[in-house]
Amino acid sequence: MAEIVMRSAAGEYRLQIPDDRLLAHHPLPEVTPIPSGRVEASIRQAVERPIAAAPLSQLARNASTAAVIVDDWARPGVTRHTVAPIILDVLNECGIDDEQITVVMARGVGLAPPVETVNSAFGPALMGRKVHKEISSYHPSRLAFFGYSSRGTPIWIDDAVASADLRIGIGIAFPSPWGGCSGGAKILVPGAAGAETIRQNHSLMVNVAMGSTDSQGLLDREEIADIVGLDLLINLVVNLDGEMVELNAGEVRQTHRHIIEAYRRHYQVELSQKPDIIVTTLDRFQGYPMVSLYPFVDGCLPGAELVAGPGATLIVAGRCPQGIGAGMAEYMRTTYTMEDLACLKPQAGTLAFAAIMLAARFARCREQYSLVAVVDDLAASECREIGMRKAATLQDAVDQALEAQGGQAKVAILPGLGNITLPKLAPAAERVTQGENWAQETGP
Repeated sequence: MAEIVMRSAAGEYRLQIPDDRLLAHHPLPEVTPIPSGRVEASIRQAVERPIAAAPLSQLARNASTAAVIVDDWARPGVTRHTVAPIILDVLNECGIDDEQITVVMARGVGLAPPVETVNSAFGPALMGRKVHKEISSYHPSRLAFFGYSSRGTPIWIDDAVASADLRIGIGIAFPSPWGGCSGGAKILVPGAAGAETIRQNHSLMVNVAMGSTDSQGLLDREEIADIVGLDLLINLVVNLDGEMVELNAGEVRQTHRHIIEAYRRHYQVELSQKPDIIVTTLDRFQGYPMVSLYPFVDGCLPGAELVAGPGATLIVAGRCPQGIGAGMAEYMRTTYTMEDLACLKPQAGTLAFAAIMLAARFARCREQYSLVAVVDDLAASECREIGMRKAATLQDAVDQALEAQGGQAKVAILPGLGNITLPKLAPAAERVTQGENWAQETGP
């Protein structure tokens, strides 16, 4: 009998699993950050030796104004508290004073939080400078129009970004079902884009594999970044504490691809075969509030889709004091069919549109998998309402899943699935899966 200790931000979970049933246990990875004494040098080196782009000092030579777009308040603060102030110093050295720089916090589809939260997110280093500071705008009077992308997306961009001579994006990169990967051109779309731009681009992201770098939504964003003119992209990989592990800078596409490969080196795990049962947690990188079931829908489920076949059981443990989550709770109910959600999506406003897209993914996975919650903050009745089962303990959930799956069912323990850990099947397992898919599609 294997004795497993699964560690999570919500605490430790102890499990006993028969040795012949345990396929894999990949603990949350502990990744060493760049030493604090080398952080500034690393940032300066990255922007002066960028990938497929001119050095920042050269880009700034003929610019009198600059816009620096940074991740929002829900992401780790390192982009705003550490990287952005150093970039501002470089711009100052190149002759662009603070008064001629606007730091734009890229909110995407998010509602604006209280002023205190915004100020804290900018951080003391930025709050203490004379740069202009704002949250990206939705209002048409503060958006500039750049025409249409080749995929038909109307391009509305925050005017502070559009009007600047020099445009720099700073973001954290990680796999995401919203177009394959965060980071890259997402700092601009949805980050600093108008509602109609976000809506159309997000419509291209249905059924996108997490971690992919060739989806239509991602390619659309990158084309828009070319049209608008995102002059320099700075992307980071962070560890569980939100500290910088790797950083690069340069042209949008190549910089993003390089940083995603770096992410894979640190956080990708390989499974020798498809698991019948996955045990995971709601963990995300520090700075992503673990307050609702959102990390399960946005991370764990698309992560499971990469490695688990239909009929698998997905068990999630953790804390979500805000329950299922505002907006999602309505559309995730079992009374909404996939057809209902498809009909509602074109009628919804921007925020409800995002919630409906999340609910549609959840509904699809609910049809494929058995979903079990070991979450103190969710009542059994709430779980039933959305088609999940509530288990008293993680051991109970695993024991019941082993009994239900029967035979030689295999368990993979993958804390932070999809939110931190990016799973993949070993090449041999992928070939088996492809063969199964071909047989199902072509018939006997």
